[in-house]
Amino acid sequence: MGIRTIEIADSDCETETTTTSSPEITPEKRSAKRRRLRLETPAKRSRWTSASLAETPSRRDGIPEDQERRFRLALCDSTASLLKLLVSGSQLQRAQVYACHAVQLYFMSNSFRSCDFEATALAAASKALKDSGMALPEEELLAVLQKEQVVTEALGPSPLQRLRQETRKLELLVSCDRRSRYVDLISLAEDATDKLLLRLSHKQAITSAMVLQLREAARGFAVGAMQGLAPLMFRPETLGAVASALGARQVLKAEVLPDEIRTLILEDQKAATEEFALATREVLKALELKCRP
Repeated sequence: MGIRTIEIADSDCETETTTTSSPEITPEKRSAKRRRLRLETPAKRSRWTSASLAETPSRRDGIPEDQERRFRLALCDSTASLLKLLVSGSQLQRAQVYACHAVQLYFMSNSFRSCDFEATALAAASKALKDSGMALPEEELLAVLQKEQVVTEALGPSPLQRLRQETRKLELLVSCDRRSRYVDLISLAEDATDKLLLRLSHKQAITSAMVLQLREAARGFAVGAMQGLAPLMFRPETLGAVASALGARQVLKAEVLPDEIRTLILEDQKAATEEFALATREVLKALELKCRP
C-alpha cells in the first residue's frame, strides 16, 4: 500500500515533524499554516461511511467482508487475552476498549495480508496499558508475557525494538484521529445506565443487585461493541447508549430494547432513533459473529 499524504492542523495532533521558517512569512501566518504529514493513516474524519469501509486495504487485497470482520474480531480477542494476564477488573475492560480502538484504526490503513498478527496484538496491548494509565516498561511487559509462556517470537530477534516500533505506529494512528475519545466508552455506557435507572425507578423497584448487574452488563456490551465496525461508524454517545440498552435487555429479560434509552442519545429524537437502530444492528452483528464456530 502506498503512503498517503494528509493535512493536519497544528492544533489537531502532536507529531514528529520538521517546520521551516521564511522571512517572507509573518509569524502569524506561519503559526496558522497547515502542516503536511506523510503517514500510513486514513484521512481524518468524524466517522467512516459504508462506502469507505468497503474499500479498506484488506478489501482491496481481495479479503471478503466477512473474513475481514473475523480477522478484526480475532485480533481484538487475542489482545484481550494478553491484557487478562496483565490487569483485571474494571481496569481490564477499559484497557480492552483502548486496545480494540487501536486495532480498528490500524486496519483502516493496513491490510491483514501484510499483518504481523502477534506483533500487532502485543503492540495494541502495550498501547492500551499506556492509555489507561497502567503503563509497563516494554522490558517488563515482555518479561511478564514470556513468563506466562506467551509466544513473542513474532517480534523477531530484537523483540524490544520491534515492540516499540509497532506501538509507535498505533500511537500515531490514534493520536491523529478524532475518534480517540472512544476510550471513554465504558464511562458513557455507565452514565447512560445511571440515567436509565433513574427513569426505571419511577416505574419499578430497583435493587442494589440490579444496579450492579446493569452497570456490569453495559460495560461488557461496550467492550463487545468495539470488536466490530461500530466504533468506526457511530458516535461514542450512541454506542454508550446502545451498550446500556443491550445490557438492560439482558438483565431485565426484556424482549425489546427499552425505549427510554433512546432519549439519551440526541436532542433530535428522529435522528437519535435512526442512529440508535443502525448502531444496535451493527453491534449485534459483531456479537453474533463472535458466537459462530
